[in-house]
Amino acid sequence: MEKNGWGDKMLFHVFNRGLQIALQRQWLPVEKEAIYEYAVKVIALNGLVIGICLVISILTGNFSFWCFFLLFFVPLRRKLGGFHMKKPEHCMLLSCIFYVLMLMVRSHVFVNLYVLIVCYIAMAFYCYVADPLPHWNNICRWNNHRMKRKIVLINTVILLIMCFCRYQHIYDIIFWTSCAMLLFVLEKIKIWSKRLKND
Repeated sequence: MEKNGWGDKMLFHVFNRGLQIALQRQWLPVEKEAIYEYAVKVIALNGLVIGICLVISILTGNFSFWCFFLLFFVPLRRKLGGFHMKKPEHCMLLSCIFYVLMLMVRSHVFVNLYVLIVCYIAMAFYCYVADPLPHWNNICRWNNHRMKRKIVLINTVILLIMCFCRYQHIYDIIFWTSCAMLLFVLEKIKIWSKRLKND
């Protein structure tokens, strides 16, 4: 593994040994070593972020908030895409900061549920009809786009059912799904601003 930043160095020491053993024992094909190195890094970074957020949630007594983050924010964020940092370690740090900020907003800033629902509907409609974000693999890009539409529809149906049943945690669910969509919208705005500057 190539060691660039502090995050990469940490992951190198923790995971490289296990990967090399697997390659030496031919549990994994050697010709795909670069792919496995990338996969290990992605899994490790995501796992570390989720683990840190879990610890923060347990210490602050917000375990259910973390569960809804994992169930509703993470899957939608993966398929929608959105704002990202260029370096993995910076992305990991910003993700943890983002989680803490959202926890503080949820705890100390009250937003009317109906206002939140209207915002969700507006962003859900936009995310459904908007073109996918740029991706180096065009096939993967449009596959994600189709999956994104399915997830947005499924989330919306689930939320409507929960609103009808007056589920007590509906606020947290709408909050996290709206956050995932907001990151997609922000990335779209960034792309538009770059195009306007170039024009």
